[in-house]
Amino acid sequence: MALRELQQVVLTKDKPQDGLRAGDLGVIVDVSAEGSGYSVEFATLTGETIDVLLLDPDEIREVAPGDLAHVRAVGDDVSLGGKVKVTG
Repeated sequence: MALRELQQVVLTKDKPQDGLRAGDLGVIVDVSAEGSGYSVEFATLTGETIDVLLLDPDEIREVAPGDLAHVRAVGDDVSLGGKVKVTG
């Protein structure tokens, strides 16, 4: 199945420079020509954007039936929406 806009996906590789870890959930907001790359938004559960990243197909995967969501706090070094710094 081809990945599509507004589809929820799972990050498959850590992105420490962006405060993201493999297993984090994101939503595809744009698909580049012929699926060669995806713009994926990562957000907190309250809807605050952490980042939008351009990712290669091997950096994300579809959500699978056996997947379980897990909650973790965003690191202190991550700005939400590019505006708010998370502190503790």
